[in-house]
Amino acid sequence: MPISIRAAEPNDYESMHQIFLGPKVVWGTLQLPFPSAEMWRKRLAEPSEGTFRLVACLEKELVGQLDVHTFPNRPRRRHVGKIGMSVRDEFQRMGVGTALLQAAVDLADKWGQPFAARTGGLFRSRTSRSAVQEVWLCH
Repeated sequence: MPISIRAAEPNDYESMHQIFLGPKVVWGTLQLPFPSAEMWRKRLAEPSEGTFRLVACLEKELVGQLDVHTFPNRPRRRHVGKIGMSVRDEFQRMGVGTALLQAAVDLADKWGQPFAARTGGLFRSRTSRSAVQEVWLCH
């Protein structure tokens, strides 16, 4: 079954809510457990500046999400991006996270901005592709 990646839309809030109800997802994130559907509705309807949200779908079912948070109003961090990613419990280890991360790398490459990767206690600036791949491979 092919995985399709697209930008998140406000009406995806119920599916996002379902993703974050999974115990494996909650364990692997900094999110508090038991998020409300209303919180997700607001988050998708009013994204913060510099946030890009992608979702992964198998057929028409939303099974994963990835956020890229940038810092457009912080000159010293304008080159940095943070990534948060979650895949619904029953779809983990099926290539969904890999597809989301590849889409994020492609998006970052098109910006032409390097990300900073924190490795070994040091911050090193690299091209977006190598930084994200290094972070991904460390997990």
